[in-house]
Amino acid sequence: MPNGAELEYLLDTAAPRARLEEVKGQLLIVTDDGQRVNPGSPHLYKAGIFSFRLRGTSYYETAVKYGDFSPGTKLRLVREPDNEYDSNAIAIYAPRARNKAGYVNKLNAKRIAPLLDRGDKLVCISCRGTGPGRAGEVVPRVLVLQDQLLAQLWKEL
Repeated sequence: MPNGAELEYLLDTAAPRARLEEVKGQLLIVTDDGQRVNPGSPHLYKAGIFSFRLRGTSYYETAVKYGDFSPGTKLRLVREPDNEYDSNAIAIYAPRARNKAGYVNKLNAKRIAPLLDRGDKLVCISCRGTGPGRAGEVVPRVLVLQDQLLAQLWKEL
């Protein structure tokens, strides 16, 4: 899997050299030469891509169970600046859901919150998860990135 320096080159937002691809039931970023980008890479944020598992899902089991987190599903990010535990808190909701399914982890929330606060057009999609009614099988993993970058990475799907 590409290291941090290669990743920045491969995912240059002006002309990405990668795409989203479904691999074994999950969406992965795959370079044009076929390398899979590690979704847990600590360098992804440098390319404007945030990849993480939802946090706190055990508190929101019903929302996770009935929400659609199948790969490729667009999810909602909702800032919670008045959250008593973290002023950078960002909740994640499944489509059409009234209840949150979990949160962005603290490190990524610290990076993403200022982008949302200044009005950047960020999107959140599920990369790994299940459809409604199948909770507990896997904790959803998501990508958060600029909408234009998602459109470029989505080109081959």
